[in-house]
Amino acid sequence: MNDQNDESVEDAEVVNDSIVAMKPVETGANNQVAGRLNLESLINRYIADIKKSQDSLKMQKDMLEDSFNNDTEYKAQADKVKDATKIKTGIKQRIMKDPSVALLDDKVKSIKEEIKDMQQALSGYVQQYYQTSGTNQIIGDDGEVREIVVVTKLVKRSSKFNP
Repeated sequence: MNDQNDESVEDAEVVNDSIVAMKPVETGANNQVAGRLNLESLINRYIADIKKSQDSLKMQKDMLEDSFNNDTEYKAQADKVKDATKIKTGIKQRIMKDPSVALLDDKVKSIKEEIKDMQQALSGYVQQYYQTSGTNQIIGDDGEVREIVVVTKLVKRSSKFNP
């Protein structure tokens, strides 16, 4: 984005699923710091709201699970499933001891890892293509048009990297 443009971003605060305030956030050179602080504040509010919603979700899921576990018929069937799963796991482990099956399992894991590495490389190439071409579409060799979707995430920094 060019800092000289008079473009603005709308900042809306949502409370109980309704918009209560809207104000433009100017992104010009003079208000760049204020805009950044405003954006940082918005991000921090969302982080807090997400945490609160996650806590509420956990509590509601626990209550739902308790409802099932308090039902004797459900509990009996769940115990049967648990026993069947133990038997299935034992049989699977016995089959995996066969050298030819173990070799196949290793090959499957290797191919999965190779695909993961290729997807990461492709992601880097797509990002580079997007930045250099300025377009969010690419036509494949098969003639199919694919859209480039940019995804960003905010993750906690590991404590071992914090000074």
